[in-house]
Amino acid sequence: MMDYTIEELLPIVQKLSEQYTQKESTSIRIEILQQLMEAVIYCIMEQEQSILQQEKYSLKNMEHISAEKAYQSGYEMVIQKTKDANKIYSDLIMDFHSYGCKNLYDTVILEMPKFFISYDAKFSPQTHNLILSYPTLHSRESLTGIDQIYLYLCDLKSEQIILSHFTEEEILNSLEKYHTDYEEELFNICSIVVKHKVLQQWAEEIENLQETDKLNQDKLKTDFIFTFWKIAEEEKEYLIIVAEECWNELMMAIDGNYLNTYLRHYCWI
Repeated sequence: MMDYTIEELLPIVQKLSEQYTQKESTSIRIEILQQLMEAVIYCIMEQEQSILQQEKYSLKNMEHISAEKAYQSGYEMVIQKTKDANKIYSDLIMDFHSYGCKNLYDTVILEMPKFFISYDAKFSPQTHNLILSYPTLHSRESLTGIDQIYLYLCDLKSEQIILSHFTEEEILNSLEKYHTDYEEELFNICSIVVKHKVLQQWAEEIENLQETDKLNQDKLKTDFIFTFWKIAEEEKEYLIIVAEECWNELMMAIDGNYLNTYLRHYCWI
C-alpha cells in the first residue's frame, strides 16, 4: 500500500466511526476502531490493485492521491464488485446443478445468500463470515471480503459451464466410480469428471509414456493439455489447472512405478 501516514488515515476512520454510532455516542470500542481501520485499508488497497492491473502503471509512478480520495474510490469499487458478484450469483443459480454433492449445494444454495444479506461494504468490507466448504481449483486463501467471494463465484461459474459439456449420466458415473459416497466428500467434482474423461481417451498413449523419450514426452504433454482445453474452450484458463495437475500425477506415477495402478484404481481406466 502507498505510504499513507496514520495521521492521513485517522480522519477517515473518525468519519466512519461517527456513521457507525450514528453520532449517538462519542465512545467506541477499540475492536470496532480496529475493524474500521482495516476497512479503510482494504478499500485503499482495492483502489491500488485496480490501478496496478492497468499494465502501464506501477506504484512507483502512480500519482500520489490523498488517502481520502483513494479510500472513496476503493469503496466505490467494493460496492461495484459486490453488485457484479450478485449478478454472477443470480445467473449461476438459474441453471445450477450440484450433482448430489452436499458441500457444493450447501455452499451455493444455503450459505451464499447469507453473504449478500449480511455483507457490510462500508464498515467491514474485509470480512464475509462464510465457510466456503466446497473447494474450487484456485486457492483463494490469501483473499478476504468481496475479493474472495467474487473470484470464488467466478470459479463456480466456470465449473458449471465446463460440466454443462457433459451429460448428467456421464457426470454421475464418473463421481460414483471415484467414490461410492462422493455426495459427502470434500473434493472438486469438476476435476474428477474432466480427468475421468481425458484419461479414458488417452489410456493407450499414457501406458506408453514410460518408454517415451523426453522430447516426445513434452510434445505429448502439449497434446494432452490441449485435450482438456477442447472440452470447454471458453474456460480453458480454468481447465489448464486440471490438466497440469493430472499430468503431474501421471509423471509421479511413472517415476514411482505405479502407473498401471494409478490408471486402474485412481482414474478408473
